[in-house]
Parts: sequence; structure tokens; C-alpha cells
Amino acid sequence: MRHVSTKSQTHFDAAGRPVKTVGTLFDVTERVRAEAQRDSLARRVLEVQENERRAVARDLHDEIGQALSALK
Repeated sequence: MRHVSTKSQTHFDAAGRPVKTVGTLFDVTERVRAEAQRDSLARRVLEVQENERRAVARDLHDEIGQALSALK
């Protein structure tokens, strides 16, 4: 399967009737694949960042809990 983008222009006669249409197809398959890969990587980065935030929050919580227990 290929992804294409189209561009066309219709030419009219003096009376305003369409005479011909000229069009071009652009193969954008690689661009679509690259965008999909970029989106996938962006989701993965966000997932890793969120996991890191959870780990830092958990570590801080545990350290503070231990320090409070030690103070008691």
C-alpha cells in the first residue's frame, strides 16, 4: 500500500466550462511512516518520563517515611 497526496488544477474556457484537469500524485509513503514512527517514539518518551517520575516520587516518599520513623 502506498500513501499519496494529490494536487490538481482545472482549466476553464471563456464561457466558464471546464476544459481539462491536470493533476499530480506525490508519493508520501515514507513521510507517513516517519510520522508514525515519530508519534510512537514520542509516546514511548512520555511513558519513560512518567515511569521515572513515579520512581522518584516513590523514592522520596520512602526516604521521608524512613526519616520520620527515625525521628520518632
